[in-house]
Amino acid sequence: MSQKFTIDKNTGNFCIPYVIASPSVDPPSGRLSLYNNDVRSTTKVSVHKTNFDNQSITPYLTGSSAGNLIISSKNFPTSYAIFPYTVVEEEDNYVNFLSSGSSAF
Repeated sequence: MSQKFTIDKNTGNFCIPYVIASPSVDPPSGRLSLYNNDVRSTTKVSVHKTNFDNQSITPYLTGSSAGNLIISSKNFPTSYAIFPYTVVEEEDNYVNFLSSGSSAF
């Protein structure tokens, strides 16, 4: 079953407030990491299993094997990236979403 996640944007979809960590790192709690400096070339997004309040969101992150991950900023809601993911890999403290590429707007 496909699931759509929206990170940090309230569009009526499931929204998880997160902060973007440095590129290509294992993200700490409440953060996500893009595995490329160019958002349009990112093929992997890692999201920590807990938010800033140290609440586990693992069931939401691992609830599907394909879908769309939309990342945007509260400060710049018209700029966002869409990652259509087809693989979900669960690590100890974070979840990887793998994609063949993204679209940045």
